[in-house]
Amino acid sequence: MPNTTAETLPKTDTSQNSNAHDEDHLISGSQSSEVEREVASAELSRDSQHGKPFKMNEVFKYIFSVVILSVGIGVIAYVMANKSAVPEAKPESVAQKIKVENAKPFYGDLTRAISGTVVPYREIKIAAQVSGVVTKKWPVLEAGTKVNDGEPLIEIDPQLYEIQLETAKEEMQQAKDQVAEIDNEIKGIENLRENTMKEISLVTDEYKRIFAVGTKSEKTQAERSRLVAENSLTNLENNLANLRARKARMVTSQKVAEQKLKRAELDKVRTEIIAPIAGVVVREMVQQGDYVRAGDPLLILEDTEKAEIITNLTPTDLVWLKTNSQNLPAETGVEIVTDNFGIPQTNVRITDPDLLQLSKLDNPTDISHWQGQLVSINGSGQDEATRTTPCRILVEDPIYELNSDDPTAPKFPLVRGMYVKLKMVIPVSASVGEGGYFSVPAKALSDTGEFLWAVEGSDLDNATTQQKLHKIKVEVVDRSGGGDYAVIKRTNDLKENFHIIVGPFDEVRANVRANLANEGDGNLAIFKYEQQASSNQSSTTN
Repeated sequence: MPNTTAETLPKTDTSQNSNAHDEDHLISGSQSSEVEREVASAELSRDSQHGKPFKMNEVFKYIFSVVILSVGIGVIAYVMANKSAVPEAKPESVAQKIKVENAKPFYGDLTRAISGTVVPYREIKIAAQVSGVVTKKWPVLEAGTKVNDGEPLIEIDPQLYEIQLETAKEEMQQAKDQVAEIDNEIKGIENLRENTMKEISLVTDEYKRIFAVGTKSEKTQAERSRLVAENSLTNLENNLANLRARKARMVTSQKVAEQKLKRAELDKVRTEIIAPIAGVVVREMVQQGDYVRAGDPLLILEDTEKAEIITNLTPTDLVWLKTNSQNLPAETGVEIVTDNFGIPQTNVRITDPDLLQLSKLDNPTDISHWQGQLVSINGSGQDEATRTTPCRILVEDPIYELNSDDPTAPKFPLVRGMYVKLKMVIPVSASVGEGGYFSVPAKALSDTGEFLWAVEGSDLDNATTQQKLHKIKVEVVDRSGGGDYAVIKRTNDLKENFHIIVGPFDEVRANVRANLANEGDGNLAIFKYEQQASSNQSSTTN
């Protein structure tokens, strides 16, 4: 038992642990001998002696904490007392430092971002023009296949039309022969008539001679001969008139035969369906062995030589387009329409968002894959559901070459249903730009883009004129200049020598400073300029 107690003492950390341990022994001691109770009493006495230095350590820690807190409070009180003795500098006694730039005349390209969807420029529905069985269908006739102009696609059984063609040729030849025969008869009768007229002339002369010196019987015979000759001439002329009328009918029959021949030839040609244009097969409706009637649809072919894009312009887009296209000089290439329902024919840059991933440029958003032209409104007015105006963009060359110098490089066409990003482009010449637009830092504009702040005058104290702060209302027409600069319409309130504030400033402090300047004798600078490093150019392209 003593050994056990000796091992327990070093493990005891606090008096509470010792007391708990003693209580356990007392509980067990009630069931043990009197000797064990005495030993437990000795242990309890020994533990109480160890608890005394522990309580002294707690007291020292408490006293040390109070001393540190008292010193901290004294230091703070001393600092506050000395701070109240230092005079504070008033903010309005020093001019604010601000970053500024100057507005510069703009000329280049005004752009506005829109979007659109590619639709077919032209879609041709090809139908059968003759009836018959489809005897041949060329392998190229499959949906999605590119076909060339004049390439054969379908053949309808031509046997019947070949027979009709041969019959029409024979009828045509027969009509020609009949007309030739009548021509020969007419020629013969005309010769006979000419001889008869000569005979009548001779008989008439003989009649005149006999009538003067001949007997009565001779005169009668001469008169009879003259009448016979004249009757012959009359019969010949009647026959000639009949032949000419017959010839006219035969000529008409010949013309009918010619029309039948042309029809038969045309029907024969129409048994072979060829591609009328170069394009892509959108849909095929027949298979080899099908019987088709004239007018039955055979296939749909899409013209791929050009493409068309439908874009929906908001009222704001239309206002931007029409107002910024006014009074442009002829060299800009923008055709101004006088029709109130029309729109200016404006150049459009077209970009495929997916192809931008293939670009190696630092700023791939500047890439234009295709060029188009906004040509007209698609319809007669706004869409009732979206309140936008659908417009047509024509693309003359819908094929984009990834690398024009490499003939093996992939090519990307504009295909139906493709979503593309668009930029309407209005070129602004130097003359128009200098009189109509400014380029200003984008950070100078308010959050709504409705105004900016500018300072007039020098930043030197006692300058000739007092600095003035102006809040200038502006109209932003283009924000696509790389995000750093915006184009605004020129306003008389903004002068080229004004200093445009770039970034935040304290308006209240500026007003107080201005009031101090008004109360004093000389001019007082409200701001100190820190000229912003500018990449703003008078001529920009987006």
